Amino acid sequence: MKFLRHTRFSIEKDMKTLYGNFAGDFYKGRIETLDLPNNVKNGVTLHRMIDSASDDGNVLTKEISAEFKLFRGVVSDIFIDHFLALNWYALFGEKLEEAIKRLYSGIDQYSNLHTSDFKRMYSWIKENNILSSYKNPEAMTQSFFGLSRRVWNGDILNLAYDELMK
Repeated sequence: MKFLRHTRFSIEKDMKTLYGNFAGDFYKGRIETLDLPNNVKNGVTLHRMIDSASDDGNVLTKEISAEFKLFRGVVSDIFIDHFLALNWYALFGEKLEEAIKRLYSGIDQYSNLHTSDFKRMYSWIKENNILSSYKNPEAMTQSFFGLSRRVWNGDILNLAYDELMK
């Protein structure tokens, strides 16, 4: 989640941390015990810092209906990526597609470090042009549907598009 947010922070900070930040959810455990190059560890650390800051202080989460319960944060993450995608050029002065190309280039440099779970997710993102599709509200329906099938009691996520329209 928060793929575009993690992308923006990585590209803004240091391209060397890009892979670790983007793939941070796929590395578990204490940073110092991860068998990764230091710049990738820095990216994982940045990923965790972004997650912590956005989970603790996300005003949007409070605006999402309480019926989403534990999924409010996930819904909020996807909404934020939607808003970032819609406004990328206005916010950052570059086309979203150009940022995505740089993202893929940075991630591909570390293909030898990709976990099997990350490889599957990353391939799906690239093949389906997911990051660009975040501009399209209807594409959100597909994202929420796919997510609803992968989590326990996720059926509520099928209502997230309607929540976005609110």
